[in-house]
Amino acid sequence: MFVKPFRVKSNSAMKGSESRKLRADILAAFPKLSAEQLWCLLPGKRELAVVRAIDHHGQIHTVYFVAGEPAFFVSAGRIVPTVYTLWKFPDLLPSLTTWPPVLTRLAGGADLMLPGVVIPPEGLPVLQIGQLCSVHLVENRAPVAVGVTFLSSANMLAVGMRGRGVNILHTMSDHLWAFGPKSNPPIVPLVEPEQPIAIPDEEVGGAKDEVGICAVENGEGVAMATSLAELVLEEQSAVERYEDEQLKKPGYKEEDRDQEREQQQEEDHHEIKEEVENRGEEKAGEAVDSMTQEQHDWLLLQCCLHTLKSRIGPEDLPLTVATFYGSYILPSCPKDTKVDIKKSSFKKLSRFMSSLQRRGLLQVKEISRGVQTITGVAWTHPEIVSFSKPRGVGKSGSASARVKDVPAQSSEYEYQPPDIVPLFIVPVRLQPLFACANIKKGAVLNRVEVREVITRYVKENELVDRSNHSLVCVDPVLCDSLLDKEERLNCTTLRWDMLFSRCMKRLNPCHKVVFPGRKEEIRKGDVVPIEVTVARRGGNKKVTLVRNLELFGVDLEAFGRLLQRRAQASVTSNLVPGHRSLSQLQVQGNQVALMSTLLVDEYKIPSKYITGLEAAVKGKK
Repeated sequence: MFVKPFRVKSNSAMKGSESRKLRADILAAFPKLSAEQLWCLLPGKRELAVVRAIDHHGQIHTVYFVAGEPAFFVSAGRIVPTVYTLWKFPDLLPSLTTWPPVLTRLAGGADLMLPGVVIPPEGLPVLQIGQLCSVHLVENRAPVAVGVTFLSSANMLAVGMRGRGVNILHTMSDHLWAFGPKSNPPIVPLVEPEQPIAIPDEEVGGAKDEVGICAVENGEGVAMATSLAELVLEEQSAVERYEDEQLKKPGYKEEDRDQEREQQQEEDHHEIKEEVENRGEEKAGEAVDSMTQEQHDWLLLQCCLHTLKSRIGPEDLPLTVATFYGSYILPSCPKDTKVDIKKSSFKKLSRFMSSLQRRGLLQVKEISRGVQTITGVAWTHPEIVSFSKPRGVGKSGSASARVKDVPAQSSEYEYQPPDIVPLFIVPVRLQPLFACANIKKGAVLNRVEVREVITRYVKENELVDRSNHSLVCVDPVLCDSLLDKEERLNCTTLRWDMLFSRCMKRLNPCHKVVFPGRKEEIRKGDVVPIEVTVARRGGNKKVTLVRNLELFGVDLEAFGRLLQRRAQASVTSNLVPGHRSLSQLQVQGNQVALMSTLLVDEYKIPSKYITGLEAAVKGKK
């Protein structure tokens, strides 16, 4: 799918509803994945993005990114993990073993041929036709490819390990892998079984002698790597030579070759499917939750009380009910335990929140249609004050729980704006004027010091007009320093205010920034203000952009979390176009009024250093 370069059609941050649906689809597709592992993969919607990519055939593929790294993509309507995801969880899919020389063929677009599959001592994993599986190399269990099986594991042995085994969808070193950080796979040691499982000869059907299948025992597999790789490459090269000869024939196009491949794959699938259906397939039973309804109710209440007492504060409100449940209550569950609202007596989250409100623990309002929001918490309620968390509650192993347990950086409210003082640098042109005070070029002066130097120069050289003390006679130094060429012949006097203003304009501007508890910093140029702008995305959709916060010492991550809670909208961070070090925050909707409240009223940044606040929507706060 990604052997050739693809074109990005769209790249956008995921909405909250989209991220929740994605998590539900992933849990349904991969039952082995626990809730804690899922939160490790998808930590938060601010880091999730969806990319629509167009391949060389013109087909559109959906790819989900987490923190700039491709994590999942959609193929034939189902979610497929990338190698980056499989490196974090190698056991997410059943895996087949192959030799390192085969990887170059797989990266070139070839399918995994059965002669190149290494059968370990414990035998092949249990695979069904059309099932997702990964491919790893010998001596390293980190997957390097992912695809869909052409045959079941039983039929692979039945056909003598010949033909195509896996239709490869994505490999390490393809263009989807290159769209990420391009990292190398980690070293994942092989899991050695306690007792090797022997494969009966009658089950294999003599396939060992026919194709030279090897069991990785006593180093024999490594010795046969070259011969097996040559066998695989020879078979694949024969197929490619046949396709090249067909392409040379008149009237035969590349589309015809693709149609032949698809037709052959469909015939193989149909044959094997009929054979498997005749033999019958066993269905795996579903795991049954051992917790009773009363236990779910008790655990749900304990996690809620722990969250209200220890994990949220007034600065976190208002807080949507969905965020309260997904980001606070679920991560507070004990390790290896999962609370499910549907298995409790409440059945729905809205009923559980109504019961908490009736008990006086919190207040819930429907701010927008269908969205319930927690607007107040009774932290002095006896149940919250006297609550002592049971063993295990609040000790979830998920990454989200560890992040949420950390306070949202009190620097959001302890932030102190810097003191900014405008200054001036003496240029070469004005050096003779400032020489009377022994000030050299490049010296930094404030406005008062500049006026004192000019006044001293005028008085020492007796340049005040005797008939009108508001005028200053222009001598050669003032003429060269402050007058333009066309003015030097006619201008003989200047008023005091014109003298000062002309001098200020010709000095190079700079400013001193002093943060509390830090060494002062001199920055060249005028003060770069915080820019707040409203832009349109996708038609009539509006977003608010804010940049240059770092120049005022504002923590982008902490400010983004605060902005997300106050606006109840998604917030993303990206680099400012044309800058490698400055970032900007983007929030959905016109949030200029909220920006004014946060920056001016709470962060105490003077409004003269903020531009764009006039675009605030009237009537909103």
